[in-house]
Amino acid sequence: SVSVSQSANARGLFDEMPTGKEGMEEPLPTDADHIGALPDTVLHHVLSFLPSQDAVRTCVLAKRWLDLWKSVTALRIGDRDKRKLWTVKGLQGFVDHFLLLRESVPLHTCVLRFIVFSEDLNETSRLNLWIKHALLRMVQFLQVSIRQNTAFYHQINLGILPFVSRHLSMLELHGVRMVGSFLDFSRCPALQHLEFDRCELPCDKILSESLKLLRITRCKFSQTSRVRICVPSLVSLRLD
Repeated sequence: SVSVSQSANARGLFDEMPTGKEGMEEPLPTDADHIGALPDTVLHHVLSFLPSQDAVRTCVLAKRWLDLWKSVTALRIGDRDKRKLWTVKGLQGFVDHFLLLRESVPLHTCVLRFIVFSEDLNETSRLNLWIKHALLRMVQFLQVSIRQNTAFYHQINLGILPFVSRHLSMLELHGVRMVGSFLDFSRCPALQHLEFDRCELPCDKILSESLKLLRITRCKFSQTSRVRICVPSLVSLRLD
């Protein structure tokens, strides 16, 4: 079963963050704190593999860790336990603050996994806003995964804003509904990997000049028209 946590706990991560260095414990000597002695670039790389809530929590370890999370090159929401997902509304405060407070460094990875219980236009607009922000931050790997509550079926609409990025190379969309009859990825010249799973694709054309791998599984298409797939550089195709 899938459980949903309370939003207060998510926002509490930032409520509990120290605003200055007063009251922070002195870091352990480097001979004892081997991890803390590593260069910032190495620590940023390590933190980028953690769920973002856990990456933020490291700010209380010592002075050295206070601002390290702000330069992490990954946003990972719902990446810790796929059986326990949040709603978009439940994590809105955390994600908004995370994006607002982090340094203006590029994002390499953005993973957004949520559960939907009801139709909420605010959730759709907020999720699209986060995607737009990730694209502006030069994200290279973007995954958006929406799980439906078994008692309610609703797919969040994506694609209200066009996908435009010179850096995006991998895009994985699960459980969403793409808006528009023409899925044009020609403005993503670096895109090589595109995956749709459990999506609704009411389109009649998919276009990408650069795409090499395309996977479309368990998706729903329009019943009134055929879909034209125009991907001249394609090497691998899976339709299931």
